[in-house]
Amino acid sequence: PADTSIFAQGTPLDGLYLVLDGEVEIRDGAGAVISHLSSRGIFGERGLLSDGLAASNARAMVDTELLLLPAEPFLQLVEEEPLVNR
Repeated sequence: PADTSIFAQGTPLDGLYLVLDGEVEIRDGAGAVISHLSSRGIFGERGLLSDGLAASNARAMVDTELLLLPAEPFLQLVEEEPLVNR
């Protein structure tokens, strides 16, 4: 639903997100907008590739449909596929 928190900075991430439909806003801890994502936007990868914690805050701005690639298969793909690891 619109105005729903997807994750907050410093919380464990459960995977990589892909926006199928809708809009997501990514903000830093001070509240500054880092990015605004719509269809085909991907987010959550930075935290997964570092310490597994969200580096920012993500919120659905309108009713939004997301696809979640769980952390374990994503990290395994990055490790096993050289083209993904670039």
